[in-house]
Amino acid sequence: KRQDVEPPHIERWQGHGKEVEGMEMQRFWNKVSKTHECWEWTAAMDTHGYGRFHVRVGRLEGAHRFSWELTYGPIPKGLFVLHRCDNRRCVNPKHLFLGTHDENMQDMSAKGRGTNSRKGKSPRAKLSETQVGEIRCLAASGVLQKEIGEKFGICQRQVSRIVCRHNWANG
Repeated sequence: KRQDVEPPHIERWQGHGKEVEGMEMQRFWNKVSKTHECWEWTAAMDTHGYGRFHVRVGRLEGAHRFSWELTYGPIPKGLFVLHRCDNRRCVNPKHLFLGTHDENMQDMSAKGRGTNSRKGKSPRAKLSETQVGEIRCLAASGVLQKEIGEKFGICQRQVSRIVCRHNWANG
């Protein structure tokens, strides 16, 4: 359920050498669904599942990074904004912290995330490993790829790529 999210008490935000007025902050927070824990970004997402916000000063910014800067100020050069909650859509400043690239990789590994821990599964994948196995079994039993695609909501070409292990090689 979407609740009103009050913007921080900051009147202006200084970032990337441009001022962002209070209306910009309101536009940002209007794209957030606040729950008791995570504050989830409800607008545009990138291919990795992170929120994206178009700052009117001409820059596309990570929503979690924008949230950090609205609340705490500029991000020092060489640091990243990391999530304590591991929810890529979360923009709750209390769930964010700064770290280096190496610290981000260590945090990812310690929490069992990353390509190796998920066998290459994309965060935006439409199919589970179980479904991929079922697709391969159906194809091996002679079911037409077009019919398999219709059952799983994917095109015949994608079924073919799964069967031939061009996609989901390890699934």
